[in-house]
Amino acid sequence: MTTPGLTASAAYWEPLWAEGRRYRPLCEAELRLVRDHLGPGRARPALDIGSGDGALARYLHQELGYRTTGIDCSPSALAFAAAQAHRCGPWADVAVLGHHHWRPG
Repeated sequence: MTTPGLTASAAYWEPLWAEGRRYRPLCEAELRLVRDHLGPGRARPALDIGSGDGALARYLHQELGYRTTGIDCSPSALAFAAAQAHRCGPWADVAVLGHHHWRPG
């Protein structure tokens, strides 16, 4: 049982990310739906709220051509996203709610 509103807070998500919990990767069918519904980015902005490890934001940028910004309440999730960004080159802006704004590259 969860407390209403708690799952939208850093108090809930930060310990999970800090322990190494991760979302399952998006499957090809989900990626196809995103691609089919959003179409080419053509450098348009895309905001990924609750971006976690940044996988969707990276996909939107690298595969579809969007300028992406990821926002999450978990500093550990965004540290993981930042590590991925540095391996792949600059791809997105990342912000931690209630913390400073971080921009890779």
